[in-house]
Amino acid sequence: MNFDLGPDELALRDGIRDVCAKRFPMERVRDGFDRSMWSELGEAGVFSLRLPEDQGGVGLGMTEAAIVFQELGRFLVPGPLLGTHLAAGLVEGAASGDTVVTITDGSSLVPFGAVADMALDIGDAVSVVDDLSGDDLEPLDPLTPVRAIRADTPAARTLDAGATRMRREGGLLTAALSCGIASRTVELAVDYARERVQFDRPIGSFQAVKHICADMLVRAEVARAAVDAAAVRIDEGDDGPAVISAAKLLASEAAIANAKSCIQVHGGMGFTWEVDAHLYLKRAAVLATQFGGMDEQAELLAAHV
Repeated sequence: MNFDLGPDELALRDGIRDVCAKRFPMERVRDGFDRSMWSELGEAGVFSLRLPEDQGGVGLGMTEAAIVFQELGRFLVPGPLLGTHLAAGLVEGAASGDTVVTITDGSSLVPFGAVADMALDIGDAVSVVDDLSGDDLEPLDPLTPVRAIRADTPAARTLDAGATRMRREGGLLTAALSCGIASRTVELAVDYARERVQFDRPIGSFQAVKHICADMLVRAEVARAAVDAAAVRIDEGDDGPAVISAAKLLASEAAIANAKSCIQVHGGMGFTWEVDAHLYLKRAAVLATQFGGMDEQAELLAAHV
């Protein structure tokens, strides 16, 4: 199977990468979520990507969505990207970015609960929770704030949407975000290894560093292939849990391992707040818990084989 992107897919990737590079530099990303950022993503078609054209969307499929979300992961774009994307066509204003929608799975811990207008509760059914009042907690990822809402907060209404399908789509797009982190941390490590000089030589010339970077590249490419293949399978009508579990497991492992390796290549600098590597590691760890953690995905995959 050929996992190279075609001309249209490359154009989409380069287009969203250009948008992110211009609109979401790390200086802005470090400031966290803001409404103007969400409107810009809506204008770029991120949330309406898979919405049919007759409903005001772009009319593309999961294959294209996975490409876009990999780029959003590369740039660590903050905010409830998945919730608002999945809510497009179901919640008024989500497709345009005018309404900020986050996700919960029945838990009282809601990411971006302090900034979202509502939450999609994806359990046995898909429902909307309008009341997100509660206490803000100290998050693992400083760009992913978490709020503990009241455990007895009732859902406002139930939506006509398939919960199983939405969980699987959310799991794959989470994997795509992780895949973007895995790829970007390779670039950060290689760039630093080329410019950092030790013993009058770039550290990238040392065999140990070469091996680290080579292993990072392999992990990132394997994860990308798994995510792209799963997206194609979904577009072809096969949204079985095994292919999505494999993609999410590989992408989560690659993102976390590559972020750790990126910090290692940076040496002592890698542990400082100023270097971005720690932000990628923290985001990867958070994404690994969403739509089923790594242990759960491994068990699902093992049960299938």
